[in-house]
Amino acid sequence: MVSVKVYPENPVQGDVVKAVIRADPNEEIPVTISFTKVLPVVNDKYEWRINGVNILQTPNSFTIKALNVKNLHVAVKILF
Repeated sequence: MVSVKVYPENPVQGDVVKAVIRADPNEEIPVTISFTKVLPVVNDKYEWRINGVNILQTPNSFTIKALNVKNLHVAVKILF
């Protein structure tokens, strides 16, 4: 049996959202998390650093989508 709880129950912009997913032992649950971030231009560029995100099990992936940009640079640190 799978249960999903989201805190706060009715998040608004700026809230930190926590999702708690519980399942039976050895049950595989596909999880997708997505969000949108609009960045301001500062010194003729967009920049956003995200720290402290851990994706612990493989296979795993992430997707970045940028619209109407001239150059896109993405860096990922892989820790073993």
